Amino acid sequence: MSKIRLGTVEKILLGLPKSRKLPSYSNQDETVFTIDHVIVVIPNDGIHLQHLEDILESQLGMSWWMIDYVYGQNGIK
Repeated sequence: MSKIRLGTVEKILLGLPKSRKLPSYSNQDETVFTIDHVIVVIPNDGIHLQHLEDILESQLGMSWWMIDYVYGQNGIK
């Protein structure tokens, strides 16, 4: 399973509507985001592709075609 760097995940999540990073809740091990009142916690050493897909689809309600589009825009294969 391939792992995606935090910088790429951050770019994806912050590109979504109503999203922001919560620096006061982030620490050495994790970065915390809120997207339309949903809290998303990402490990600072990156996240596996399947876990990111689960977050985008299940927690944020993105369709598969939108996930595919976002991946393409960020060079994720």
